[in-house]
Amino acid sequence: MIENGSVDISEGDTPRYDIDSNTLTISGGATEAEIVHESTHILINATHKGKTIRRGDHETAAYLAAALWALYSKNEIAVDVPHMDVQVRRLAKTVMAFNSANPSGAFCCDPGDCQYIQALMQSSANGTDINERREQRGLSLCEN
Repeated sequence: MIENGSVDISEGDTPRYDIDSNTLTISGGATEAEIVHESTHILINATHKGKTIRRGDHETAAYLAAALWALYSKNEIAVDVPHMDVQVRRLAKTVMAFNSANPSGAFCCDPGDCQYIQALMQSSANGTDINERREQRGLSLCEN
């Protein structure tokens, strides 16, 4: 998606994906975990065109994806929300155990786990508006 130009890339201080401009902003010093996190937003946008998704759900999926990457690659889980690392690690380990026992299955997160993670996001210094809803626009690559 990025290689063929479906997603624009710009350099900036704070890693983020802007759904309106379809732009991934990344710094030269971005960590792999930050790239996984932001790429998850791109993937959700690409695969859910026309659907309205809450920001809290988007962010929960992105933090979980980065935690799974960290555990599978034997790296530290890095999050910018205090106390979230413990909850995200626990959820990621649950996903890994499920995937080990069900290689072709689909894991469904417990809503309570997601709500707890989102409460941490909302009450953090970041003040994430977990209830903001955005329609996913899709990517030109995915329109065929």
